Amino acid sequence: YSFGYRRGQDQPDGEEYRRETVIFSACGCAALYRKRVLEAVDGYDEHFFAYLEDVDLGLRLQAAGALGYYVPGARVYHLGGATSGGEFAPLVVRLGTRNAGLLLLKSVPARILLRCLPMILAGQAFWFVRAIVHGRLLSYLRGVAGIFPLLPVMLGRRRVLRRLWKRSGPR
Repeated sequence: YSFGYRRGQDQPDGEEYRRETVIFSACGCAALYRKRVLEAVDGYDEHFFAYLEDVDLGLRLQAAGALGYYVPGARVYHLGGATSGGEFAPLVVRLGTRNAGLLLLKSVPARILLRCLPMILAGQAFWFVRAIVHGRLLSYLRGVAGIFPLLPVMLGRRRVLRRLWKRSGPR
């Protein structure tokens, strides 16, 4: 629903985490990329700054035909959101809200957007309610407002991505 979540976070360790497997995309704090692969898709989009920039990159990498792998022997220690003040810090809510909208506008093919629209709307409604419950309505609204100045840029980048989608086809 336009949010990323770390595989296995808050889950008991199990057999599924002991096998290498293809994944949608890596969490930005836990990823290694070949330089040429990143260059082929123009790397991270600086407009995202933080939050969902890795999901955007993952969508573009997939459109370009790249695969991501979960490697069980790798170890990453990351306290998500610690620098920003936690999951419901004003900056996290504002950027998370803004970037979710930007992600949908820029990086998700229309066919998939339409097919997943009920789930996307439900997820966004859930995020909105959680923001209100945590006293972050203003941060949420600032995030929504932050989408509008970036609309021309994101729609321009979407046109560029269409070529990749047509070549590889949405998955």
